[in-house]
Amino acid sequence: ARAMRNTVQYLSRLFRIRDCDLKLPLAEPMRPCLSHHIGRCDAPCANLVPEADYRALVDEAVLLLKGRSRELRARLEADMRAAAAAQRYEDAARIRDQMRDLETVQARQRVDLGSDHEPKDFIAVRRAGKLGAVVVLEARDGLLTDRKQFEIRIPLEQDEGEVLTEFLTGYYLGRSSGEIPREILLSHAPPADDNMEALLRELRGGAVTLEVPQRGEKRRQIELALANAEMQLTEYLARREKKERQNHRVAALQEDLGLPRAPVRIEGFDISHLSGTDTVASNVVFVDGRPSKKDYRHYNVKTVEGIDDFASMREVLGRRFRRLKEEGGPRPDLILIDGGKGQLHMAVQAQQEFGCEDIPILGLA
Repeated sequence: ARAMRNTVQYLSRLFRIRDCDLKLPLAEPMRPCLSHHIGRCDAPCANLVPEADYRALVDEAVLLLKGRSRELRARLEADMRAAAAAQRYEDAARIRDQMRDLETVQARQRVDLGSDHEPKDFIAVRRAGKLGAVVVLEARDGLLTDRKQFEIRIPLEQDEGEVLTEFLTGYYLGRSSGEIPREILLSHAPPADDNMEALLRELRGGAVTLEVPQRGEKRRQIELALANAEMQLTEYLARREKKERQNHRVAALQEDLGLPRAPVRIEGFDISHLSGTDTVASNVVFVDGRPSKKDYRHYNVKTVEGIDDFASMREVLGRRFRRLKEEGGPRPDLILIDGGKGQLHMAVQAQQEFGCEDIPILGLA
């Protein structure tokens, strides 16, 4: 998501592509927004740019996204010369700045891939037991234009070459011929009797070479992919370890509180007052020991006059149990309420009213 947002920012800066969701063309032109005034959009919504000119900007953005930066640069240089020849010096200066920004963007991607600018994919796998990481580095026009990573489950009897064979089939199957490069470099050799090259040639409609480089520049490039896969595998393992640690804490809580089952889903309720009059309640949710903010809820207390935390707690818990009984949905394994015996007594009354006595309730005074 971060890479996507950065790309949208680049497109706005380099090509003045709009980032709004207006459905163009509009029946009536509208006033340009701030993006136009700061030079990030040519305001097609206000008819300030001809449709053909805006289409040209979009086509240039597409060239960048496809990694065809040399073609894009040649196109911009031709436009700059044409603008200068026609004495449109402001336009020529703007295109010059655009080329400079393009160079800055590409510098973030630049890795020493040597003089070979042919499209390539570098694919590497690392494993730790049954868990593995596959990384695909896409090189286009001498630049690394994309990195994709995949977490995979590996049977113990499979070696890395067999893993890559299975991965290649799923990764390239269904892709257009233009998306499959002529050269694919691998970290491990597929099985000797494998017909993967023939399959890829058929998908591409042309020559495809699978290679496991052993030395030289290509070996350094595949080592880069291996380093990425190693880093990705470390992240996967750390995430798994953290989850197991969380699960252990949930199990420990079950033991400490003597609960009939592990409190995988915990819901907490609290009563508050706005300006000493309006009564509201909040409901927070933890799943596997981590906050589940999409499940948080806010209640306006409707039936209680004045400040009465006990009655307010009964109303809110009653509404929660009624919804659980009528609509189903995830069932809490433990309910926490902010309050002592009074609030706890009201919560239990609401629980009994809707037949939810099997859910443990804990009051925190």
